[in-house]
Amino acid sequence: MSKASVINFLNMMVDEGFLECREATAKGGRKRLYRPSPEAQDEEAFRRALADRLVDKARMELAGDAQPRPWGSGCEKIRLLN
Repeated sequence: MSKASVINFLNMMVDEGFLECREATAKGGRKRLYRPSPEAQDEEAFRRALADRLVDKARMELAGDAQPRPWGSGCEKIRLLN
């Protein structure tokens, strides 16, 4: 796995709202520092939010909807595997 693919994945997670980031200057240029978003502070909340988002995206694709539902609005019955 390349460094670029990890950075692209983290940037996608920021775009989806799972992570927040801030830019900082460092030796050799700028870098982004990532942290969990307030909606997904611990591992269980992160897993639940990820499962919700995946189900919402699948529903949108199948139904042709335009907007995903807000976090925590469904998937309570989905059991998350460790």
